[in-house]
Amino acid sequence: MTSVQEEVLRIIGTGRHWVKHYPTAAALVGNAKTRLGIAMELVKRLNERDLKLVARDRNVSDGVRAAARKFVASGQARRR
Repeated sequence: MTSVQEEVLRIIGTGRHWVKHYPTAAALVGNAKTRLGIAMELVKRLNERDLKLVARDRNVSDGVRAAARKFVASGQARRR
């Protein structure tokens, strides 16, 4: 797999055209190179199943994992 530059992830993460698609948002949250601010905003949109996956993923930054655990524990996760 080829690596993606952080600048490309920033452009995708801040562009409405890309982020409105759920699979793109979920992939950005799961990518370790995505900037923390972008990933934290997108964590709110994930459904419960994906939040549980992110909470266990060791490749994701600690802040994103902690936010995912918080959403799962508080019951604020989207149920779809």
